[in-house]
Amino acid sequence: MKTVNMERHYGFSPEDNLNQLVDIVKDKLLEHKFPLAARTDTAFLTKFIRGKKYNAEAAVASIKKYYDNIYSNLRLMQGIKPELCRDAYELNAVKLLKYRHNGVQIVYITMKNWDTKVVDLRRLEQAASFLVEELLQDVEVQVNGFGVIVNMNGFGFGHAKQFTYHEIKYGIKMVLVSFQKNIHH
Repeated sequence: MKTVNMERHYGFSPEDNLNQLVDIVKDKLLEHKFPLAARTDTAFLTKFIRGKKYNAEAAVASIKKYYDNIYSNLRLMQGIKPELCRDAYELNAVKLLKYRHNGVQIVYITMKNWDTKVVDLRRLEQAASFLVEELLQDVEVQVNGFGVIVNMNGFGFGHAKQFTYHEIKYGIKMVLVSFQKNIHH
């Protein structure tokens, strides 16, 4: 497993300035009017600061996109509970790979394991959202990021009819907002 040597990478340890960066980000967020109550606790802000390589402005922009996305997709988030996503995890339709590529954690989604009679698209999306939220608690993931592999093998008509216009639009938006740096096909 690759670990990040932040002192060698940045010339200093950005973690030494983390509390100062948290305060800067918190102040900037408090100036912004969110349609939802925004979290401003240190643990929440820290994952965005690390994810944006200790750039406070980029972290604020990322947090704004995060809340805009949640607000525009409230239907997906309503009634979301980890225990309701258990079926998706038991099917192995969404899982974490044990292998990390250059320190990057991989989320693996496989169509052939997704039984649409057991788990609908909304539940699969919720399971993936929970997995990513949990994943972002890991400092190594906050610094190195994560990747998503979608194995389309086994994708059929039963899967295709789950996707409405809104679902496709939401999926494209999530990919463009979240993964704009490294999209491979």
